[in-house]
Amino acid sequence: MMARGVFVNDNVINNVLKVLWVCVFCYHGICAKYVEEPASATYMVEAVQGGVAKLPCDIVPALAGDKMHIVIWFKDGENRKTPIYSFDSRDKLPEQGKHWHDESVLGGRAYFRYQDNPAKLTLDSVRDSDGGIYHCRVDFKQTPTRNIKVNLTIIIPPEQLSVLDETGVHISNYVLGPYNEGSAINITCVATGGRPPPKVTWWQENALLDDSFEYLSERRVRNILHLEKLERKHLHTVFTCQATNNNLVAPISSSVTLDINLRPLRVKLLGENKPLSADNTYELSCEVVGSRPQPTITWWKGSVQMKNTRETTSPDLNTTTSVLTFTPTVEDGGKYLSCRGQQPHISDSGLEDGWKLDIYHVPLVSLELGSTLNGSTIKEGVDVYFECNIKSNPWVYKVSWRHNGKQLYNNAQANTIVSNQSLVLQSITKARSGHYTCVGHNQEGDGESNPVQLDVKFIPTCRPGQPKVFGVARHETARILCELEANPTDVQFIWKFNNSADTVDIPQNQIHSERTRSTAAYKPMTELDYGTLLCWGRNEIGMQKEPCIFYINPAGKPDALSNCTILNQTAESLHVECTEGFDGGLQQEFIMEVYDTQTRKLVSNVTSKNPIFTVGGLESGLGFDIGLYASNKKGRSDVSHLHAFTLKSAEKHTVAKSNKPFPPENCTLVHQSQFYLRIKCQVPEKKRDMHDTYVLQIFHAESRILIGTATSQTPDDIVFRNLPQRYDDLLLFVRTKDKKSLMSDANIIYAPKSTMRSNASTPALLQITPLLGALIGVVAALILVAVVIVVVIRLRGGGERDDKDYDDGGLSSSGRRCVAGNGDKASTEPLNKDLNDSVDSLEEKNPDIIPQNNGEDDYQDEERAFERLNNAPLRVYSRMHSPNNQAKNGCYDLYGTKTNDEITYAELSLTNQQMPHVIYNQQAIPMSVIRRQEPTVYAQIDMKRIPQCLQPLSPPHPSSFQTLHHPHLPAYIPRPLREEQLMHENAVNAETPLMSPRDTSQALQPLLEANSTRTPTMSSTQPRTVTATRF
Repeated sequence: MMARGVFVNDNVINNVLKVLWVCVFCYHGICAKYVEEPASATYMVEAVQGGVAKLPCDIVPALAGDKMHIVIWFKDGENRKTPIYSFDSRDKLPEQGKHWHDESVLGGRAYFRYQDNPAKLTLDSVRDSDGGIYHCRVDFKQTPTRNIKVNLTIIIPPEQLSVLDETGVHISNYVLGPYNEGSAINITCVATGGRPPPKVTWWQENALLDDSFEYLSERRVRNILHLEKLERKHLHTVFTCQATNNNLVAPISSSVTLDINLRPLRVKLLGENKPLSADNTYELSCEVVGSRPQPTITWWKGSVQMKNTRETTSPDLNTTTSVLTFTPTVEDGGKYLSCRGQQPHISDSGLEDGWKLDIYHVPLVSLELGSTLNGSTIKEGVDVYFECNIKSNPWVYKVSWRHNGKQLYNNAQANTIVSNQSLVLQSITKARSGHYTCVGHNQEGDGESNPVQLDVKFIPTCRPGQPKVFGVARHETARILCELEANPTDVQFIWKFNNSADTVDIPQNQIHSERTRSTAAYKPMTELDYGTLLCWGRNEIGMQKEPCIFYINPAGKPDALSNCTILNQTAESLHVECTEGFDGGLQQEFIMEVYDTQTRKLVSNVTSKNPIFTVGGLESGLGFDIGLYASNKKGRSDVSHLHAFTLKSAEKHTVAKSNKPFPPENCTLVHQSQFYLRIKCQVPEKKRDMHDTYVLQIFHAESRILIGTATSQTPDDIVFRNLPQRYDDLLLFVRTKDKKSLMSDANIIYAPKSTMRSNASTPALLQITPLLGALIGVVAALILVAVVIVVVIRLRGGGERDDKDYDDGGLSSSGRRCVAGNGDKASTEPLNKDLNDSVDSLEEKNPDIIPQNNGEDDYQDEERAFERLNNAPLRVYSRMHSPNNQAKNGCYDLYGTKTNDEITYAELSLTNQQMPHVIYNQQAIPMSVIRRQEPTVYAQIDMKRIPQCLQPLSPPHPSSFQTLHHPHLPAYIPRPLREEQLMHENAVNAETPLMSPRDTSQALQPLLEANSTRTPTMSSTQPRTVTATRF
């Protein structure tokens, strides 16, 4: 037995082991059988170098029940009888058998697989030296020994493949080409090494293309693939060269991809060939398909290459699009626009597509005077014609003519004949002079021709618009300018003076002429020197037919200024502009005098050459009366009056503003209907005071007339319930009033009429039941009876009015327009004081407006306002006619026969007050805020209410005047009017013609007797007047 550890890598030990194995074999009787015996079977085995060799050996016993004892492998060579591998399973199971191998021969690469059928000796990593004849000896327990012969052949595969192009250069990146489409190519594949020599073939995918290889030497084999004509289908084709010399391992291979340059398949202009408009910019696209690599695309207009292009390529690189930015001109019409695509690597590969251009353009028009006419010798009375030449695409649908920019129409009566492309002017006058053009109209637009100047020669005529009347004082030299219109303009002038007695030539030494202008120096000395100056002119065409006439009148006063307007007012300055009138024939100047309204003192005097005045240095917050007039040597014009005021200074405005309470915020109109408004505002808790009152004032948006006022102790529920039935846009002012009656700034809400109507609640459809219908009928009947009763009382009543019918000039509370609609006691006291604040708040954002709360100033402002109102003189109107009935016994019963259709009116003319009647407070309201024209008020006089006989008049009782009490002033009592004020032009007056001139003597007798007790007098020419009461 062999001890453990005897298998070491040492030659001596191996030799010893061989001797020991031989001894063992001899001990068992094997040595006697080493003699050569014939093989029972022979196997031919091939193995690839580096692979696995499997040497078969049949170890199955021929007799049933027999058992294999030992297998020994030998290899032919010098030591043939020396075993190289053994497997010993004597006295044990095969799984427990012992394996042994010759380390020097097999090197641990061999292993006997007894379980295979047949059993095999496997050699890993086969070497070339492993080739040869192997013998397998199998000893059985009973069956005779079996000898098997195995011939092992070692195959060496080819080492490498090389693919070469036509020039014999190795293709390193495995891409062959590019070759041009249609060309023929040869591809060479060379295999090196291998035993036996390999077969070299060409494949396209799984298809064999060429297997005709040739041996160049023992180690080199070549195959050449020939492609006759490359087509588009060959692009990116993969050709594979294979080399193999066995079927045991896969052949080696090398693949190349064929790259081809392709010519374009199609070139096409995209879109339709539609007409193009000249001078418009277009983008034209040309598509080139199928070219590889990217083609060269060029654009041509005729033989001229175009440059303004850009190109894009599709992701698959198959389509290239070129875009040309093209602005055609009129000259491009009819030219051929083409796109050419070409593969630069392939000659004669270009394709082309193109359009014949159809260019639309605005008509090109040229105008010329008739060929038989000489434009420099055309005189009045001749006939002239023009010819219009047109080039147009599309053709014009209309031709029009213009004279100095104004269109001409065919009018034979006006000697204008329009005939297509010709214009004929018959019997021309100087009015025909000017520039003529013809216009061609097509769908592209209007083309106007060059202007042709028609220069009509004519005799001199007077230039219209020059002054005709001159006011000249005696011994004053007036220079009278005579301007003529003439062609040619070289004019000789003749001046003459004419009056009722004679006509006299003006000496040439008093005349200065320059072309069409002539000035005559004329000095009237006596009354006979006033009359008319006549001016004639002559040029080469002829003598002027009608002279220019200038009227020389004695000089007079200028006319009054008109349209005087205050264009700007600040805290210390005013700017006024007027329109001047006739200067009276003399040079005039313009004067503005500014008077203080309170003291009537002259504050400033401004003189100007033009009716434009600016005065500065005025005191802020005061009113001023302005007088404006013109003046010349003969006197001054009538005075034009204006009333103005300066704004309050910003410094006072800031101080006063700091004492105001906090105004409401975020005011919104929550609900509105025909008679109802509800406002909701917000006031921060820290700004709210339990003594604050919130005031809502409603104004008409256009006229600024106060409609009503409401108050509330909470800002989130302010309600007004007495809106008029019809109203337009409204301004809603919401303010905070503190316990000191100081008012905050206003939060203003603008409520348009349309918005109010749309926000109003939608009326619900009412289903009328029989009971509801009966109720409606009863209510309607009651309303009708009430209306009849009111009408009867108004027609029959009034006899007991007595002094209550006294005419107060329309100033009583019953005749006022600005009265609060509700009787809320809470709003009565602050009404007079605060209503004007709402209007004044319209300019609170103006830093020049100073809201003040000084009670003394309020008292003075209001007193001055009433002073002006009551001191204003009266203007008498005598145009109304009294009744024509004959009076008897001085009684008024004669008017009882007056017919019903005769109505007598009394006219009330008020001065142009800038303030609403009832709005008075501590602040003066800016005229820019409320500026309206007071209407003329007419009062119908009921003749049936005249007493039977006229009684002596007594002084009016104070109770006959409706009086409004100001919170700071006592009731106002009427006072007498001065007699001389009755004729003043700006007075407040009332005219009541109650009698005819025939009854003057009888009707006025009682009036004359009562004249000592009543100041206002009445006569046939001076009607009854009324003193304005306080309101």
